Amino acid sequence: MKRALAASLLLLAAARCSGGSARPAVDAAVIRDAPPAEASIQQGDPALCGCTIDAEGTLDLFWSCYCGQSFADCSAGLSVTSDCAARVRRDYPACGFTVITTITASGDQIPSVYDASGNLVGRVAHNDLSAYTCPTDPTTESDTERAGQFPPSTCASVVCDPCYSGPFPCAVLDAATGD
Repeated sequence: MKRALAASLLLLAAARCSGGSARPAVDAAVIRDAPPAEASIQQGDPALCGCTIDAEGTLDLFWSCYCGQSFADCSAGLSVTSDCAARVRRDYPACGFTVITTITASGDQIPSVYDASGNLVGRVAHNDLSAYTCPTDPTTESDTERAGQFPPSTCASVVCDPCYSGPFPCAVLDAATGD
């Protein structure tokens, strides 16, 4: 029964968010997004969603599990918001990514990653007031969670006008190297 419930939760999460891959590694743009073998899936098992806590204390999880959470709007495409001037945009032409970084009132930098077509493929979420928990193991928690694809540190970026709404990549404002 528990295995069936866990498998159902994973399928529901995958259905709610299409595309994307798993949680990022330090220098990897695409990582696996699959649960462990059926025999090892159990409710309360952080491996079901690939939940780990990295050295900085960030909860990493599979993109499909991130998208299955009620607050995650993984269908939101790249668009120019009314507060675009308060954000930072970097395009990674050779790697096919755009990263929009929102700077919160407390100074946290929260990136959202889009592919060259404008689809959301990665995100970091941060909350100073309450912890994010692993969807399949509420004992694994952090105030920051990360999932999806991110440009590798070896990929060069260009700084864009944060209010740019033209085609990918943006016109170069300032050449920069990988973050």
